[in-house]
Formats: sequence, C-alpha cells, structure tokens
Amino acid sequence: MPDRRPAFLRTAILLSLSVLASIASATVEIPRSDVSSRVRSAVLSSRLSGATVSFKIVEVDTGETLASMSPETVLIPASNLKLLTSGAALLTLGRDFQFETRLIRSGDRLIIVGSGDPALADPELLSTMQMSVEAFIDLWIEDIVASGVKEFSELIVDDRIFDREFVHPTWEAGDLLYPYGAQVSGFNYFGNCLWFYAWPARQAGQPPTFRIEPDVSPFLRFTNAASTSGDPKATNQIYVMRPLGSNDFSMRGTIRRAQAVPMKITVDDPPGLYGQMFANRLRKRGVKIGAARTATDADPLPFTGEPVGRAIRTPLSTVITRCNQDSDNLYAEALLKRVGHDVTDQPGSWTNGPAVIRLILSKHLGPNAATQLRMADGSGLSRENRITADLLASWLTLLGKHPQASDLFINSLAEAGTTGTLRKRFGNRNLTGQVRAKSGYISGVSCLSGYVISPAGRTVAFSILVNDLKQGEVSIAKTLHEEIVSIIDQYLAASDPRVVEQQEEEAAPKMGG
Repeated sequence: MPDRRPAFLRTAILLSLSVLASIASATVEIPRSDVSSRVRSAVLSSRLSGATVSFKIVEVDTGETLASMSPETVLIPASNLKLLTSGAALLTLGRDFQFETRLIRSGDRLIIVGSGDPALADPELLSTMQMSVEAFIDLWIEDIVASGVKEFSELIVDDRIFDREFVHPTWEAGDLLYPYGAQVSGFNYFGNCLWFYAWPARQAGQPPTFRIEPDVSPFLRFTNAASTSGDPKATNQIYVMRPLGSNDFSMRGTIRRAQAVPMKITVDDPPGLYGQMFANRLRKRGVKIGAARTATDADPLPFTGEPVGRAIRTPLSTVITRCNQDSDNLYAEALLKRVGHDVTDQPGSWTNGPAVIRLILSKHLGPNAATQLRMADGSGLSRENRITADLLASWLTLLGKHPQASDLFINSLAEAGTTGTLRKRFGNRNLTGQVRAKSGYISGVSCLSGYVISPAGRTVAFSILVNDLKQGEVSIAKTLHEEIVSIIDQYLAASDPRVVEQQEEEAAPKMGG
C-alpha cells in the first residue's frame, strides 16, 4: 500500500529515526579498546593519594583480558579471600555436600558428633525459619526423651573433625570479642556467641535486669556491674565484656531504656560450654546424665552407635551463600578447615586447609598460581593474607564457566543494590546488567571482586584490590569500584542484543498508521 502521508512528514520521520538511532548508539557504544583507557582514567581521577590500586578484568567465555593495572602485585584481599575459600570448598566437597551433625548413643554415653557446621543454630537462619534458639535446642531434647532412654553416664561433644586452635594466631585481640572474630570449632553453635538483653531497674542506681540467649547462665561467671540511669535524657552506655581465654562475663556502664539490640559477645571453648548446656537441659527433662565433656585422644575415633536424635544437615549451598553474601567469617573458616579435613583425613586446621587450596589452584590454574597467594586464614580477617588481582580474576573466570559449580557459586555472591553486603551499594548507578560480587574491608583495605552479567548472559569477571588507604579514603575506593563496574556494564550493554533491541524500541517514535 503506498504511503499517502505528505512528503514533508515522511522526510521528518526518517530524519527523526536517524537522529534517535545515532543518539542511542552514542550513549552505549564502548569499543573493547576503550575499556582499558576508561578504567585507567577512573583510577587516575579517583583522588586516592598514595593508595595501591590493582585490578584485572576478563571476559569469562574467552579468557581475554579487557583491562589490567599491576595485576601481579601481591596485596591484602580482606574478605575477597572468601571467594577462594568458598570456591575451593565447592570444587572439593561437591555441590551436593551437606554438613551433618549427629546425636548417637555409644554404650551408655550420649555423643554429639560435630561436622564443623557453622550454621548450627545460626541466629540469622533461625530467624528466617521463625524459630527461637530455645525451640531449636528442644528438637534434640524431645528426640532423646522420646527414645525412652532415661540415663547416660556422660555427654561427650566430639569436635575432633577440626583441631582445637579456636583462634588464629594473627587475628587482632580487639576482634576476638565480637561475632566477626568468633572462635572456630568442630562443633559450632549459635555463631559461637551469646546475646545479652538488658532492661533498666525501677529505681535509678540499681543494676539492670538481663537475659542471655541461649541461656547458659549456670555455666558462666557473670558480674552485673552496670547501673540504671536516672537522667531522662541519658542514652544507653551499657556493654558486656570478658577477658580473652575465659567465660567470665561482666556487664558495665549505664542504661536508661530497654536495650532493643542485643549485645553480642563471643564465647570461649564453644564445644565445652554448649555441651554443658545440652546436658543441663536433659536433666531438667528428667534424663539422668553425668558430666559433660569434649572428646579426648583416649576416646574411639570415630565413635560408633545408634542414633537417638535426628541428624541436622546443612547444604553446602546455604553455607557458601552465608559466607559470601553476608561475609560471615565463621562460615569461611569452617569451610577452610573442612576442606583440609576431607582431603587429608586429619583434623581440619589453618595449616592443612590452605595447603589443600594451593593444590587446588595448581591443579586448575597451573603450578605458578599458588605463588601468587599467601593464605593465613579462610575469611580474610588476618592481615597476613596476600593475593593478586590476576589470581582472583583467573579463579573467578574458572568458576564462572565451570559446568558443575558456576550457577551455585555466582548465586552465592551478593547482588548489587539487592542482597548482602552490596544491598546499599550501586544505588545511584543505572546498571543494565547484573552485578554479583564480594566486597572486602579491613583497616586501610577496600576490595571488590566478582562478575558483571549482561541480560543475554555474557559475563565479565573482575577483581579490584585497593590497599594503603588513608583515613577517610574508603568511600573514595568504593566509588572507584562502582565506576569501574559501571564501565564494564556499559561495555557489555553495547553489544547485548536484548539491550540494543530495547533501545531501538524506545527510540522509535510512537505514531498512528
């Protein structure tokens, strides 16, 4: 059918389409050769004075390097090290692996057989299940009562799947009282912490009342040296502390209003403390039980016996997601030690875990890969860790296209602006693709490594390590991370057929026939 619209209108429409197409193309087109120059320009204009910046950006499918700067410089990775730990656990243990904590009867003894599971009674997971820690404890208590066994000579917590070096020697003392510095054991419970809730007394000057979750108060030495403030304008200045190496807790300071957020403090010797708690709960339910203790070298290894309670299992997918999305250090250390145990058949440790990971790197990335790593722990909390952006980018490239691991690993990472440690980041970035990444921070260090994935599934891996930051420069480093990621995103969008098609639809004028 001939176009009966006036010639001037047909000409105007054609001109409009041409101009709109040119504008759309100019807004997204980033040639491959420009990625490197744009990223380098972002680094130079970032106002980081004296900081050490290293990065590498790689096309996952082809392995081609898009951009890099000092990629072989060995730097502190902070929590970016969790990418190595969790990925190695996935390759070693297998995607279908589950931690399994068992309750068995061996003769007249009750045995809790630990698996190193960091998720056992994890308060964050219990919250998603809408279950209290007391209800979780009762699962096993009810099982034992229902079994009909009325008496045990003792309760033994077998935590020997890991060694008993609960604290890494290079962790800073100031970190060890708080959840991110929790002890690491073959039997972990409630994040190896206690939560303290406090309320003011009715009269000023009197000590506040308090509650401990889970309730292990019979086995603690606790001093309540805090007081209730009589000043109506006062704010709470209350805290809990303990000397390192003991479970002697004290509450100090002043309180005016109920403490809405619990004070979270780590415990010493988790298997010993929580073993006593379980034995006490059984006694309260009428089950006679002797002393509670941890296993020794004189005990059989492994214990054998019949189950008297349900086995509690945690899928590896849950563990690596908590490790990476929420950057939980206990989870990372448990993964490291579990890998060490499963490969060497020895108690998992901060010696055999890193040794196994170096072997994994050599197997998958070549014999020189391990030379780019100095691994002290699994979480990145230690300042003794060192790695290169080259190694991290190569590792991410490997996992990003691994047929058995890529989906689970990528989904374990926080999504920009949506989940985990990246929930509040990239809010002012108009990203076309999806960003899945791991942040990392300790004093003077800010890192970000992960993936940018276009709507069509094309994937780029990146690692950005920034060290030697001065006070106040962390926010500048984070801005640099986000600028580099935005450049990668724009590069992918320029050749993504879904994005191009959408832009063409948006550019086309809307008019009647």
